[in-house]
Amino acid sequence: MVYPNRLAILYPYPVDNLPLRHLIACFLMLALITAGVIYLTRRRRYLLVGWLWYLGTLIPVIGLVQVGVQAMADRYTYLPSIGIFIMAAWAAAEFSRKIRSRQVILTITAGICLIGLVLGTRSQVSHWRNSAALFEHSLSVTENNYTLHNNYGGYLCKNGYLDQGIEQFRKCLSINPRHANAHYNLALALHFKKDYAGAIQHYQQSNRLHPHSFETLNNLSWILATCEKAEYRDGARAVNLAKRACELTHYQNPQGLVTLAAAFAEAGRFSEAKETAQKAIDMFRRSEQTESAAAAARQLQLYRQNKPFREK
Repeated sequence: MVYPNRLAILYPYPVDNLPLRHLIACFLMLALITAGVIYLTRRRRYLLVGWLWYLGTLIPVIGLVQVGVQAMADRYTYLPSIGIFIMAAWAAAEFSRKIRSRQVILTITAGICLIGLVLGTRSQVSHWRNSAALFEHSLSVTENNYTLHNNYGGYLCKNGYLDQGIEQFRKCLSINPRHANAHYNLALALHFKKDYAGAIQHYQQSNRLHPHSFETLNNLSWILATCEKAEYRDGARAVNLAKRACELTHYQNPQGLVTLAAAFAEAGRFSEAKETAQKAIDMFRRSEQTESAAAAARQLQLYRQNKPFREK
């Protein structure tokens, strides 16, 4: 059961499968409630209507039907809740007929319910005041939530908090070492911090897990082709990686061509570097990316002098 103060934007799949005893207990509880509802159906048909509504619309909430990376989605709870409200509303109407001060009691009950909803809403709104607060709350009320650690890391890096973002990516990978996107994000953050060894390591891990990612292939090739430190450069491997990246886009991504040109230059293949860089410049110009075209043109000048490009 998820309590109101423990609501999260995403619930992870359990690291281990749910214990069989939990599944059996839940099944028995549903079976008992269903049997009781069927028993009372003759006199109170609204119970069966509400219960069937609840069971039918509960499917997308509890994760039997996969609709995303989450284990369950309580944001859809309003749909199955309609069934419970049907049962409660008709039951209240039926049993309140025998009460003398019916209107007063129903009014007080409705008021108490509204106050509870207001307080619950107020508590939840505080968690939605900004993205950081929402991520932190969700992580505090869930366990092993590697997806949220990865997403929070991306948010932190995007807002300039690289070290904190890196920490979140590492937490994600400590839970799920096969999370290709977290390896990529961590590599990207380490690349920004000029930690080439770490960036190469995690780009390689991401590539092993997701071998058809243009971004991973392109970024790894870029480091191997342009890194200032010679011990991290590998022109032949950079060419192979850049070619694979370009093949994924049918050589229609100019940034991929820029990387391939740099790889050719690092491998000493300057005629191919010049030709490839010029193609990238032409593509940038056709799409009116003037700054990118100018940057590629400066690199082309180096290749015309038989000099490779170095990232600074």
